Amino acid sequence: MNASQNSLIDQPESGKNGTPFSQTMVQLSKQAYIQLKWDSRYWRRQHDRAIAREAVLKQENERLQAVIRDLKQRLYGKRSEKTATQTEALPLNGQKTMTWKGISPVIKLMETTYQKGVWMTKKAFNALANRIDRDASLPRYYLTVRPQV
Repeated sequence: MNASQNSLIDQPESGKNGTPFSQTMVQLSKQAYIQLKWDSRYWRRQHDRAIAREAVLKQENERLQAVIRDLKQRLYGKRSEKTATQTEALPLNGQKTMTWKGISPVIKLMETTYQKGVWMTKKAFNALANRIDRDASLPRYYLTVRPQV
């Protein structure tokens, strides 16, 4: 180290007022000082952006956790399919007055379940066959029954 480099860094004697680096003097050029300030502001902005992203992700996580809780309640909840409350029957009131192309539907709430494996006679099915539309690309049980005119 030559004398000019030694004058840039002033090191105190050991054991004098605190740690060795607390009294060290460092000289910076104006360009180095400006670069340090810019870097500190850049990283501060990056940190603020990361905090904002984290807050948004936490909100999204809370929303998704709420959806999962709701779906679990629906799936494993205490209510069974056999009990129907009046709030479930309310949408039928609005649908009873609906019309589609001038045709009013016949809507009735059925609280019974269909038996499995109920068969129709060919004669009864033929009466309905001309109203049934099937898509060949879908499985057999996907069908559309047109209303009676």
